[in-house]
Amino acid sequence: VVEGGGGGGGVDCCLDGLAPGTKYSVRVSCEDAFGNRSSVSNVLTVVTCTEIPVTWLGDASSSSAVISHDHATVGRRKGVSQWTVAVGSRSLNDSFTTFSVRVSGESPYMYIGVGYRGLTPLTDAYSKHSIMWRKHTGDVYLHASRMDRSNIFSISPSGPEPLHEEGYKDGDVVSVEVDFSNQRVSFYTNGRLSRRVNGMRTDVPVVPLVTIGASDVTATLVGRDA
Repeated sequence: VVEGGGGGGGVDCCLDGLAPGTKYSVRVSCEDAFGNRSSVSNVLTVVTCTEIPVTWLGDASSSSAVISHDHATVGRRKGVSQWTVAVGSRSLNDSFTTFSVRVSGESPYMYIGVGYRGLTPLTDAYSKHSIMWRKHTGDVYLHASRMDRSNIFSISPSGPEPLHEEGYKDGDVVSVEVDFSNQRVSFYTNGRLSRRVNGMRTDVPVVPLVTIGASDVTATLVGRDA
């Protein structure tokens, strides 16, 4: 599955379903729109990004956050009018890292993404100090600005196409991949690339973030080593 191509600019290859922190050996062949196929490449060795152990940090999150005893699941206390913000315990300041969250509940009032440690307010769904993806609608907010859907691309065999599908829902696993080299955040739904956003800051610590606006939804960290 490729992104880009044409004009001599080369292509990027996206492989779904790979395990984090794992070495793979691959061989690549490309085919253009006219059916011309290249020869198979030599074996390439690639290593997937590391999925860091992370928990929800109670003393850095909103006071309305309800966090489980193992610090893996967070929800919102009933009777609260402001948004509940949960902050991850580990910074993502590595070249290429990811974390994953299982979503539970039908309410659309949830955002998943990353924020900047010490700067992100604990009462807002999104802010100028975060990059967030909304449940159900699929809207992405880069530093408080909702991105135009025409500027967010999915990956398809024929190259980049505008992404119009909705966001994640109850039961989905959302993975957030941080690429510091390209100042990029990518969002995956059940292992499939759904959103990719450029413009992440790299001069401050970047942390996992979830914001919850209803008491019937929770976010549970999965794939943790701790």
